[in-house]
This record gives sequence, structure tokens and C-alpha cells, in this order.
Amino acid sequence: MMQAAAVLSTSDAIHGIIVMSEGVVVPPEVPILDSHCVERGALGHLLKTWTVDGGLLMGEMAFTGRAGRRAFQQIERGEIDGCSCHFKFKRFSVFDTVDYRVVEPGEARERGPDDANLVIVIRNSRLLEVSICAIPADRNARVWACSERAVMHKMIASGEAALERILGRELGSSSYSRTPFDQHRRRMPARGLVQYRMPEALL
Repeated sequence: MMQAAAVLSTSDAIHGIIVMSEGVVVPPEVPILDSHCVERGALGHLLKTWTVDGGLLMGEMAFTGRAGRRAFQQIERGEIDGCSCHFKFKRFSVFDTVDYRVVEPGEARERGPDDANLVIVIRNSRLLEVSICAIPADRNARVWACSERAVMHKMIASGEAALERILGRELGSSSYSRTPFDQHRRRMPARGLVQYRMPEALL
């Protein structure tokens, strides 16, 4: 079986929304999708999830079928490692980060979703699906393959990176320390691409 482990979600604020990992309800057979696209079919499913200190929601995945094999091989080669969850929010609280007070839904609607001082804490949610993607909304949500081939690819990539650093120092250049690809991976996606949607009560 093609299996992978992943950090599914963290307690980091994403566009003013924080999902509490201990409040996430995970139904059986949560599908794994390609970039939240249902039409392409499932790549596999979640085997199990668990939480760890620091607000991390971890998961173990199983990839199946041809599409699942292709995705798994991309993860093995390190070509893609992003992970993105789609939650349905059940219970939440809104806080003002300036005076640390609870904000009522009516006031939150008046202030609008672009108010940088508002933070929505999702206390209870349901996990609908997990997607493999290039640039996750949660920059620390990552997936890695559990296979010998994945370890081999990682060792090769590490050796190549060390060689580039050595060559960079010899040439008196610091251009090898951060590539345009690294910068691209750290760029956050637009609001419309993020699966952390505003709770319906605030719309």
C-alpha cells in the first residue's frame, strides 16, 4: 500500500481564521483529492488522524488507483508536498486582537471580513476532504511519503543542495541560499483559493 504521513492543519491564523485541531471531527473514509477538485476523483483516503502538542492535526494517508499512484510518486520525488484541508465550521468565537474581547456576530459583520483586528477561532469543525496541492494555505501543512524511494530522493536533494552551497561560496555568490522556486513556495495564495471560508453566520 502507498502510504504517506502529513501535517494536516496547524493552529496558525490563516486570513484571520484559526482552526482548533482538538475540535475537528474526522468522519470515516475522508477522501484525498487533487487541489480540491472533486471531478478528478479521489487519490485515496485518510487512514487515521491524531493531534499533538502545539495544535497540530496529523494524518496517515493511503493512496490508491492510477491517479493516486501518480500523486504518491510526485510526493516521493519531492515534486509536491503541500497539504490543504477543507473544513465545515460548526462552532466558533470571534475575538478582537486589540483589547482581547469576544466580538458578537452582529458587530463582526458590520466590521467586515477585512478587519485585520478580528480573529475567528473555530472551536468545532468537520473535516470534509484533504487535498494534495502545490501551495497550501497553511504553509506548515505538508505531506511526505513513507517509502525507501522517498528517503533516497531526499538524500539526493540534500546532497545537491550542499553542493550548490559549496559552489556558491567558492564563486563568492550568495545566490544559492534562496532560489526563486523557494520564494514562490512561500507565497500565500489568494483569498479565493483558500478553503478556510468565513462561517455562514458572519456572511
